[in-house]
Amino acid sequence: MGKVFKPTLRLDVAGRMFTALVASLLEGVDHSVDVVEHSNAGAVVHVTVTGKPDADLTAVLSQELNNFAFRHEIEWRDSAAPVGAAQNRGEINKC
Repeated sequence: MGKVFKPTLRLDVAGRMFTALVASLLEGVDHSVDVVEHSNAGAVVHVTVTGKPDADLTAVLSQELNNFAFRHEIEWRDSAAPVGAAQNRGEINKC
C-alpha cells in the first residue's frame, strides 16, 4: 500500500499554524497569511502586513519563520498607497 497524498490538507494545516504564529507576533497590526503551492519549493508562506515597513518587525517575523522548512515572503503594503502602487517586498528562501 502506498502513502496517501494529501497536498490540500498539508496546505490547510500549514496555513492555520502560520496564521496563528504570525497573529501572535503581530498583535494589533493588520496582516494576512497565505500558504500556496510552489512548483520548486513545495509551498510558500506569504505574509502581507499593512503599514509602513518596519525592519525590526520584519526581522522578528523572518527569525520565527526560518524555524520551519517553508520558503516565505514578507510584504509590506502602505495603507495610504493607491492600489497597484509599488510595494516593499522582502523575500527569504528557506529549504
